[in-house]
Amino acid sequence: MNKDVQGLIYGASLVSIILAIYMFVTGKRDTGIFIGLWAPTFLGLGTFFNTEGIRGDGGAES
Repeated sequence: MNKDVQGLIYGASLVSIILAIYMFVTGKRDTGIFIGLWAPTFLGLGTFFNTEGIRGDGGAES
């Protein structure tokens, strides 16, 4: 995976965690929980893109 994309994915995950904690602490608990669910989604997408990059041929197994 491209290092720029990897940094963007990790950054998005970190921002969503921080924003979720902020929303939860300030009393917007439902919104905080909703935003907190974005982090695993971003990391899952990163894992998918990383796996596709390792294969290198767009998904066909060798």
